[in-house]
Amino acid sequence: MVYLSALALILAAVLQVTVLPLLTGSSLNVDLVLLLVLAWGIIRGVQEGLLWGLMGGLILDVVSAAPFGTTMAVLATIGVLGGIRGIPLLRGSVLAPMIAAAAATVVYDGLLMALWALFGREWRWLDAFHGVILPAALLNAL
Repeated sequence: MVYLSALALILAAVLQVTVLPLLTGSSLNVDLVLLLVLAWGIIRGVQEGLLWGLMGGLILDVVSAAPFGTTMAVLATIGVLGGIRGIPLLRGSVLAPMIAAAAATVVYDGLLMALWALFGREWRWLDAFHGVILPAALLNAL
């Protein structure tokens, strides 16, 4: 099962960083790995959400220019948070998974920006929220 999980996350990461930017023609893309980690955490619980977050983050860290380990730490957090609430979230309403995806995107991007700031990256926080995080949250919710 771990091999299939890793394969699914590798495929999602490859699609996320290669094919999707070509299809959309912009830098704004669906965060496939984030959505998989969140969904797996919700469905399977904290431990498997953590595992998927660590694996997905490791894969994205390998192909990104971010400081190594930052994406892994943030996706592990998302997997755990998704697992804490779990299946009852899906029973709440039809909109609950969409709201969870939007909220996870805001947390994911916000934590990444905060970690990158610790490594010396300067941000215009309000511009980043309005120009990147909010549109990404809406796209991921859809």
